Amino acid sequence: MTSKIKKLDELGLLDNFDHRDKNPKELPAFATNPIFEVISGSTSYGVDNDGSDVDIQGIYICPREMFFPHLEGHIIGFGPARPTFDSYSIHHIKHDGIEYDVTLYSLVKYADLALKGNPNIIDTVFTPPSCILHMEEEGEHFYDNRKLFLSKYAVYKMLGFARGHYKKLTEVQASRQDNVDKYGYDVKGAYHIVRMLLQAEYVIKNHDLEIDVNSEILNPIKLAKLTLDEFLSYTDRKIKHVMKISETMTLPEYADYDELKIVLNECLEINYSKY
Repeated sequence: MTSKIKKLDELGLLDNFDHRDKNPKELPAFATNPIFEVISGSTSYGVDNDGSDVDIQGIYICPREMFFPHLEGHIIGFGPARPTFDSYSIHHIKHDGIEYDVTLYSLVKYADLALKGNPNIIDTVFTPPSCILHMEEEGEHFYDNRKLFLSKYAVYKMLGFARGHYKKLTEVQASRQDNVDKYGYDVKGAYHIVRMLLQAEYVIKNHDLEIDVNSEILNPIKLAKLTLDEFLSYTDRKIKHVMKISETMTLPEYADYDELKIVLNECLEINYSKY
């Protein structure tokens, strides 16, 4: 499996020093060697179209000295803190007629966000196999243990996202004002609300997550085929249903911290044994 991130980096397209991104920073070489890389966003949800950009997410491992600074004689808490490199993003990269948005996370940062139930982070390791671009041995080990992140807490975070955005549906940032003026509501926001509700429902029922199984429901919403009243009626019923079934779900309360810590250490060991 070929890494698109590595290809874009070789072409010099991941440098955001002269880009519109906020807080530009240098991208170290280790961050362009992902252990796990996927196409995310609308493609992974099965709702992309000819005009869609391509979202790519990658997970990389930092050098051991960043995680274990004592190896270089640094004492944590004494003197300046050692620099870390947790994440990186760059948008609107154009290559071969395609526009890419790229987001990178260190393995530890990603795992910490997923542990906390971040609903837009957990998606990455539940990307359908057809959207996996590259996977090293340690990335496969992490992927194989992805269900450890699923919990009641993660479901409540999904529901919180959906309900919070549902209340603000007719309020929108300026970049989507045309949607509100044309349809009476933020169509893109509406699609994400329903997506999150359906994912929460799937996790409750299956103790698993498949993010590409609801395209037949999501596509009409994304393409503004529903009136505001139709959307509100459907979503109100769906919120009540998912809230009801959440009362009896049998998932663990929280992600399994101890097991995930073991998995992380195993991934680091696999990676560091190569060098």
